[in-house]
Amino acid sequence: ALPISQFKSNIVLSRPDFNAPQADARSILSILLLSAGFGSKVVVRVDGVDEDQALQSICEYLAG
Repeated sequence: ALPISQFKSNIVLSRPDFNAPQADARSILSILLLSAGFGSKVVVRVDGVDEDQALQSICEYLAG
């Protein structure tokens, strides 16, 4: 699972190459609706008090 439960920031995922709704990173259903398979580009938008730490953690997770 994405390492987001420890963060207070709002975290949104989207795909720049696909006309899909944005996904709340705290919702597994929302993430699944992105249809982002292995190798897909994903845009991560983070806004909040711990945004720098959240963004770094999520990007490290997504990079594998």
